Amino acid sequence: GLSDAEYCVDLASFDDLSSYETGSFDLVMSNDSFLYSADKAKLMRELARLLKPSGVLVFSDILQSKDATPEQLADVYKRLSLTHLGTSELYSKELTGAGLTVVSEDVSGQGILRHYGFMRWSASENKTAELLAAGVEQEFIDKQLV
Repeated sequence: GLSDAEYCVDLASFDDLSSYETGSFDLVMSNDSFLYSADKAKLMRELARLLKPSGVLVFSDILQSKDATPEQLADVYKRLSLTHLGTSELYSKELTGAGLTVVSEDVSGQGILRHYGFMRWSASENKTAELLAAGVEQEFIDKQLV
């Protein structure tokens, strides 16, 4: 395993990473959370800045297709309390523009189908009482069933 000096988890705001020095991290990981950044292009540039020269950025995120219309995404925006999502093109442009190399990319959508299928099942009548008892708010459960 890794020692605490080698491995740390920080809670930080996407919109202000200025407290971290350039080249501070060997690895930055994120799972489906960049979508909540107010300025996704700036975030990609900042993440590239934070990585050491041999550093790696690994992330998943919910993306919108460049062909999707606001009307098609209205329910998604409402469910996630967002006004927009990032795109593969935006992320790739900003990351490569900041000197990173995109090694692998999967924009198939299979992961999100599994994820939201599971969320919808979890929020179904069979699981609602269990979720409420665990502290999940009714409003969140209701949004999963939309």
